[in-house]
Amino acid sequence: MTQPALQTIGLGLNVGKRVVLADVSLAFPPRSVTAIIGPSGCGKTSFLRCLNRLTELWPDARQHGQVLLNGVDVERSALPYPELRRRVGMVFQRPNPFPGTVFDNVAYGLRLHRRLTRGELNERVEEVINTVGLWDEVRDRLDDDAQALSLGQQQRLVIARALAVEPEVLLLDEPASALDPISTLRIESLIAELKTRYSLILVTHNVQQAARVADYTAFLYGGQLLEHAESMRLFTTPQRQETEDYITGRYG
Repeated sequence: MTQPALQTIGLGLNVGKRVVLADVSLAFPPRSVTAIIGPSGCGKTSFLRCLNRLTELWPDARQHGQVLLNGVDVERSALPYPELRRRVGMVFQRPNPFPGTVFDNVAYGLRLHRRLTRGELNERVEEVINTVGLWDEVRDRLDDDAQALSLGQQQRLVIARALAVEPEVLLLDEPASALDPISTLRIESLIAELKTRYSLILVTHNVQQAARVADYTAFLYGGQLLEHAESMRLFTTPQRQETEDYITGRYG
């Protein structure tokens, strides 16, 4: 059996006295897309934030259980959080380009994590901008303010920024929810291309999107994992009544 790119074992999260996640065990295969679905407030985004320990930034948050990156326990190995977040990148619901130019946004992580000549830096920036299908749109705008781009362009730029530092896993928290339909299709096409190289974990409120792009789907409900299977199986023959009720729109 192929070793998972990322895995959780008994993962839990408490914020103050509130139980946000309880005993979530999931394995994410390499070079695949796993969608996390479930009703609002079920813990989807919190689960993503546990995977690269962004929960450390929350007051009163206490995370327990294991997160394994390529079979290695993140906590027991004392992997520094900046290195963890390089290897497990994250893209948020709303595009968040840094203040500065298009070029500097993509180059930011490279300047922190790698020692490159100017030529090597230019080459890598062009490579990842091209990977997200943005090069032809911004090649003459590299010195422009990144926040002047359209929302769809900003989101692809943010993905390029995450890819520049060569992550192993990419976390996507509803990356198309703020975008128009054409930009959404571009993000979905990009996800399909990226899975040939990365493990992607996609939180989405859009059941149809999960069915379109995900190889596997996990259903969270009340902070618990109720069902996890290949997407085709889960969407056609769900094993839990709660799953069927959610994907058929009876609640959500």
